[in-house]
Amino acid sequence: MTLDAPTLHGQRITRELVLMAGSHHMHVFWYESDFAHTPAQLPILYLIDQDRTYSPIPKEYRFLNCIESSRIKRASDSPTSALLRIS
Repeated sequence: MTLDAPTLHGQRITRELVLMAGSHHMHVFWYESDFAHTPAQLPILYLIDQDRTYSPIPKEYRFLNCIESSRIKRASDSPTSALLRIS
């Protein structure tokens, strides 16, 4: 797969498609990112009942959204804790 990479100032890169997730209603696609074991979501949504692809994904169909950083706190006082709590 080849896509425009926003982190590379619009340069074209090739990445492996690693996951297609969805339900009976829609599909979303994830590709190999530059971070180990961290896929990145393609800005594409396929709605099955409409037989239509959206790009960018309309806000009403997003299931991952940005969270204000002020709402994120460590679940533990340990500086190495990876568990986060969202208030």
